[in-house]
Amino acid sequence: MSATLKDVANLAQVSVCAVSYVINRTGLHKVGKDTQRHILEAAAKLKYQPSMAGRALKKGKTFLVGAILPTITSSFVPEMLEGLEDCLNQADYSLILCTHKNIDEFKHKCDILRRKQVDGTVILPEMGDAFLRICDQLATQMPVAFVAQQSTNPAIISVCTDGEEVGYLGVKYLLERGHRQICVPAGNNWRIQGYIRAFKEFGLMFDERMLFPRSNPDQGRKMLQWALKQKIVPTAFYPYSDMFAMELIDEAAELGFKLPEKFSVIGTDGLSICEVTRPRLTTVAQPRYEQGFKVGELLLARISNQDVQNLMLHPYIQERQSVKRLMT
Repeated sequence: MSATLKDVANLAQVSVCAVSYVINRTGLHKVGKDTQRHILEAAAKLKYQPSMAGRALKKGKTFLVGAILPTITSSFVPEMLEGLEDCLNQADYSLILCTHKNIDEFKHKCDILRRKQVDGTVILPEMGDAFLRICDQLATQMPVAFVAQQSTNPAIISVCTDGEEVGYLGVKYLLERGHRQICVPAGNNWRIQGYIRAFKEFGLMFDERMLFPRSNPDQGRKMLQWALKQKIVPTAFYPYSDMFAMELIDEAAELGFKLPEKFSVIGTDGLSICEVTRPRLTTVAQPRYEQGFKVGELLLARISNQDVQNLMLHPYIQERQSVKRLMT
């Protein structure tokens, strides 16, 4: 039979209240250091484990946090989840992880988390109106936090990397090395604003003919195939992610192009696999683990009814060998 607070109190020869203060860390200032140590030694000897059900009942919380993601295989997600779980572990919270393939599954997973009475939910959101409406509704019932996307709903807090700065840093890096025909993906307004800002700094106009159309799948192979059919062929490519950049590099090799002599390529994310591509991939890295840890901190603060602000993290360049410096 599992040991109880009373068992620990009897062994330590103290009151049950004193044991509760120490085990639950709710009244350490009321118990002397020597007595705290004596209580913890007694708890360890009895292999005492706090009752999560009792703790939840007493605190009015379940000590569960949900996370809903479209995938767990994305290059961004594993490190983000590691950061989130590390943060939750420090607060004795457990994580319920859900994935979805479409909006119906997303709504179903929201319903599951509601039924489990989680204290809050982290969402990596799809940016469609229908998805956002479901998120807005969920936020009326529990604290909700977005990760890797900005929130426009004051009820939903968010932690993300500055999307405009991601676009700006990558294009600026290429412009500094003499590139002017730079192929970039359409579809992300924040990044496009960053592209335009970088060109303006160089006194240049952003050429919209270099926008890989949103109607096409945003993949590296398709991006290169599309660009080779244009009247003006780019000298550099800035795909949406490191994985798409690697696809582009592989497609270029299959077509017989030598990189970066023929084309320069820069990625986004900062994956460790960028070190083993040929050429090794220069990338605009974003703090993935930190985003997960910070979104956990903000969500826990919101669960505790603290005032919190959205957090924007900053990307940075990881320079390798995939960008050629042109003569200017």
